[in-house]
Amino acid sequence: MSIALDLLTEAARDADGFVELRYHDKTSRSIGVEKGKVERTQLRRRKGVAVRVLAGGGWGFASTSSLELGVVKRAMKEAGTAARASAARKRSALTELPPAPLARGEFHQAGLSDIAGRPLEEKIALACELEKRTRTSSARVTSASCGYSEIVEDKVIVTSDGAAAEFRLVRPELRLQAVAEKDGQLSTGHEAIGATGGWECLFRNGSGEYFADKAARTAVELLAATNPEGGRAQVILAPSIVGLLVHEAIGHTVEADFVQSGSVAAGKIGQRVASELVTLCDSGASEYYAGAGGTIPVDDDRAQIGIGAGVRDDAELDAVLTHLIRDAAGERALHRHADHG
Repeated sequence: MSIALDLLTEAARDADGFVELRYHDKTSRSIGVEKGKVERTQLRRRKGVAVRVLAGGGWGFASTSSLELGVVKRAMKEAGTAARASAARKRSALTELPPAPLARGEFHQAGLSDIAGRPLEEKIALACELEKRTRTSSARVTSASCGYSEIVEDKVIVTSDGAAAEFRLVRPELRLQAVAEKDGQLSTGHEAIGATGGWECLFRNGSGEYFADKAARTAVELLAATNPEGGRAQVILAPSIVGLLVHEAIGHTVEADFVQSGSVAAGKIGQRVASELVTLCDSGASEYYAGAGGTIPVDDDRAQIGIGAGVRDDAELDAVLTHLIRDAAGERALHRHADHG
């Protein structure tokens, strides 16, 4: 058990009513290489504790960058004051939360020691080599760029009704771009890979050189492509694009504050809204692709099923949320460990 988990557990123990405490320590590193030059190396770290309190039928929020017990308790008090103030403006008071199975324990993901153990010089060298390979793979390629990034996250989530979970993970990503030219016409080829895991996980579908060659080849081949005709057409979408469209067109549409203000998704619980051939499920961890880029080992916020911030605004939205959790997401609930064997 970590220091953060111990401290937040102690703080939640003294809570008067429901409180959710989450500690987040996020370190991001990025490297950018373009036209043979290292244009960017950046390291950022952000950490702190977020506090959410239910009091008097309303929600209050506060945060602090300190992990000291006294400071966290002071933030809890501030959140409680804000909750009681917001309750006066609520159409309906929420006095309790629906029951849910809550995760307890450690859910650390593989790969952190591998990524952390590789020196910065190795990562810069990789980006330089791949940018050069992309740029020099064809006489038609006039410029190229390569970006490498990694995000290391430590999260601890504790609630007064029993959740006490922590996890650590790393997400490396590699992006390549090539620009080709012929008779003044430009075309671009992109390749991007990402994972939740180590180096081997990142490159399991091909080496960096493979993706560099592919980006350059795409850029060159597109020089001979014709412009598509305007109008409606049936197309076959790559799974990655399907996921992006679902996130934007559906995920944001069913965010609680959006629904509350008149989203097209309002009042649609239990109704069919798409073809019977379409099935969407947010499971946190992919059942088909271990170590996928968006993997989360526990559902660290109820918003993860597609209802965004403010989902606990009132009893009606909580009922909607509970319905979605139990019926649409296969009994997946707050802070539950996603175990896919």
